[in-house]
Amino acid sequence: MTNRLKLTSQQKRKIKKILLVILGSVILGVGTGIFLTPYNIISGGVSGIAIIINHFTSWSIDMMITVLTWGFFILGWLLLGNAFAVKTIISAIVYPLAFMLGTFLQKNTMLNLQTVANDLPTVNYLISALVGGVFVGAGCALTYLGGGSTGGVDVITLAVQKYTGIKASIPYLLIDTTIIILGLIFVNDFDVTLMGIMSSFVASFMVNKLFDTEKNVVVNIISQKYEELNQFILKKLDRGSTLVRGEGGYSQKDITILQVVCDIKEYYILEDIIAKVDPNAFVFSNKASYVRGEGFKSHEKPKLKLFSKKEKQTEKDISKNNEEK
Repeated sequence: MTNRLKLTSQQKRKIKKILLVILGSVILGVGTGIFLTPYNIISGGVSGIAIIINHFTSWSIDMMITVLTWGFFILGWLLLGNAFAVKTIISAIVYPLAFMLGTFLQKNTMLNLQTVANDLPTVNYLISALVGGVFVGAGCALTYLGGGSTGGVDVITLAVQKYTGIKASIPYLLIDTTIIILGLIFVNDFDVTLMGIMSSFVASFMVNKLFDTEKNVVVNIISQKYEELNQFILKKLDRGSTLVRGEGGYSQKDITILQVVCDIKEYYILEDIIAKVDPNAFVFSNKASYVRGEGFKSHEKPKLKLFSKKEKQTEKDISKNNEEK
């Protein structure tokens, strides 16, 4: 009986990642339901779209978020395939339920900030925007750490990246900016719009702190199944790789080291694939502080200043003195 309940390292890893996605989705949903939507704070995403639609209809925000979440999920499944669907299905289920829980808590407990600062409505918006941004950012970061996706407007950004090659951060920023501007136009509250922008910045800060999206990793893999892993890297991750031929110091046998540079999101995907293809693979990685080239940031042309102003002035003075002599 004991042997049946014993989990492998791969199973433990999967359970840990699923729990991170669930926890992240709960924090995201509860934080949005308590701190953002009750005050019509539009910081982008599905909740922002739901607030705008609610302004023109009698449909509840709870219902709109559920419909939009599943609508984007189905769209993502069609455009991005099964891999996206698997990563997003947990969030698609948990997030709307967590949002409903947050809405309930906001209405029926001391978490209703209107009772805290009833005479100072601006304080309500300020506190809600700041704390809501922290919750949204932390929830997204934990979901990413679990290898999942929050779905929603991420579908559009990932689809644009897939079919055009444009970096996902660009359409993501444009979409969120568009939602905030539409909120300003239709909801017509400038103060609340500013709070939404601030909340969006706080969320972005939290994501970068907890889940460093700009972090690149150099991964070295020693495995007899390096060819299979290499094909995954080339075709699925769409990254280049290097095969380094070497010799084992102890075994004195020829070995092949598979080396790849990828961002942190891809690293977590690769980590799962390695555990599945070859659990006995020897892997070591380290953070790459500077990566430039195809697939990463482009090389910046150095701005060479051969002489400073002081040096040029000194040169002129020397020339003048020589002429006088």
